[in-house]
Amino acid sequence: MFAIIGMIAKLVGALYRIPLTNAMGAEGIGLYQLVFPLYTVLLTATSGGLPAAIAKVTAGFNAVGDERRSRETLTVSLAVVSAVTSAAAVGLVLLRNRIAFIQGNALAALSYLGIAPSLVLVGVISCFRGYYQGSHNMLPSALSQLVEQVVKLFAGLALCRVLLPYGIQYAVLGAVSGVTLSEVAALIGLLATYAFTRRSHAARTVVHLDALPQNAFSAEVAAELAPPAEPQPRITRGSLIRRVYRIALPVTLGSLVIPITQVIDSVLVINILTASTGTSLATSLFGLLNGPVNSLVNMPVVVTMAVSVALLPKVSAATAVGRDYRRTVETALKYSLVIALPTAGALGVFARPILSLLYARSIRPELLDVGTTLLRLGSVTVVYMSVVQVATAVLQGSDRPRIPAVNLVVGATVKVLTTVLLLRYIGIFGAVTASALCYGVTAALDAVALMKRAPIRPSFYRTVLAPLLSSAVALALGYGTYLAFHGRSGLYALIVAAVVTVAVYIVGLLLTRCFTRDELSVLPLIGNGKTKSK
Repeated sequence: MFAIIGMIAKLVGALYRIPLTNAMGAEGIGLYQLVFPLYTVLLTATSGGLPAAIAKVTAGFNAVGDERRSRETLTVSLAVVSAVTSAAAVGLVLLRNRIAFIQGNALAALSYLGIAPSLVLVGVISCFRGYYQGSHNMLPSALSQLVEQVVKLFAGLALCRVLLPYGIQYAVLGAVSGVTLSEVAALIGLLATYAFTRRSHAARTVVHLDALPQNAFSAEVAAELAPPAEPQPRITRGSLIRRVYRIALPVTLGSLVIPITQVIDSVLVINILTASTGTSLATSLFGLLNGPVNSLVNMPVVVTMAVSVALLPKVSAATAVGRDYRRTVETALKYSLVIALPTAGALGVFARPILSLLYARSIRPELLDVGTTLLRLGSVTVVYMSVVQVATAVLQGSDRPRIPAVNLVVGATVKVLTTVLLLRYIGIFGAVTASALCYGVTAALDAVALMKRAPIRPSFYRTVLAPLLSSAVALALGYGTYLAFHGRSGLYALIVAAVVTVAVYIVGLLLTRCFTRDELSVLPLIGNGKTKSK
């Protein structure tokens, strides 16, 4: 259930940029995207590693039945993150004009006012989501994400349209203010859930001794119901903070790599392209890549992300009690590739029809041509990111968070160097090519680390070759169907082609025997708190 809700929430978030782009145009979405790289860096630096760290610490406490310390971990984390994120929000507001100037478009300064408060809100939300993740209760987090995305969709679009007549920068301010309002709604939901669960837990644990039968055995019954006499070893709040941040720090450093490269992109792309295209077109190209194109690339990734999010606490709990988790990891990796391979291929094959259907009203035909090439070049990133997500979850959960962080640094270094070089020769296509190289290098390093450290030995035929062959046949027949029906309606042709592609792909997976019976029963266990031993 939580996985479905989480995927719906992520898809709503990814789809949000479609009407937003149609409302603001390529230049508006470029300004919108210009604000988020630095915002993401600050968000990641202040609270990015906390969900994984809190999930791991609380999962360890819950595994031995120590719920009190699990709640203490949440409390001390909330205190620290609130102070740190508040300082970051103030700094962002004070330096907004200077930041926008460095990025190459002074109109972005106003939007930092609308997005700054959400730094504090998201920091607090991250603590609660980590707490619930470590308690193997993903439903509150999933519901809060759904609320967040729905509120962002309606509030952001409404504010954008209301403020658009005052100028493009005010429309962007309205859109980012919708983000802040969505975080308020998500936080209210999590606080209400936490208060309710605390009351429910207290009600379940209260023992009304007066209701016990007053006989010779009453004292024995009461003694059995009483807490154990031996006190548990004391863990101070300071030691809890150190325990959380010992895990969070390497995760945060690893998580910072991509946002930092995106900040570098936000400075490099517009400033370099402005020399040959002008600020307005450079901003539009930047928005085209980071808005419509990356939104489509990220849609299938949100599905594989749900697998990775659920995988981390299971690996952590298995590591804490010495249980074998290799079989679950192998199946999770296979499921991720079964999703990633055909969707990456579909984005490449159907790039132009998809972009035309979604953005023909707001993006000029010549920019749609550019977007088509960008989407085809970037589609392969779906596969790389899916591998990175699974590997990162496993390595973090098995007490090796530094490995994916270091691998991501290597990939990001490749990205920055190739971006500087390729932007000057092939323009905006250099940016998307550099991103694909970044995740390709990272995925390769993570895969080697995963097989070495876990160690897992997935079947190459069942994990890669079977879904790859099935995808190729399905996409070939799907595209042929699209061409056959294209004369009637673009939307109709895409729907029919999608149905044919999915049906043929499923049949292909069955014919190639991609999954064994045991594997079909393992993945659902990731979401319900059980993991089979090998």
